[in-house]
Amino acid sequence: MQDGRRFIVDYTMEDLETLVDPRQFFRLNRQYLANLSAIQKIHNYFNGKLKLELRPESAEEVLVSRERAPSFKNWLDG
Repeated sequence: MQDGRRFIVDYTMEDLETLVDPRQFFRLNRQYLANLSAIQKIHNYFNGKLKLELRPESAEEVLVSRERAPSFKNWLDG
């Protein structure tokens, strides 16, 4: 949530992926499923990866793999 609240859910990431609108949410990596409005900045990273700045800010780096980067860019162009 953008206000920084956290919730525990009883779903796997795969389950959550099927429950959300794919036009609004993208599976960035194993840990992150992000809403379009949470993506603040996108930086090119090593070896074709992308580094994202999210709102609210994450304590760790959020990366999109080289393999997922083209799909992510297509999703953004939506």
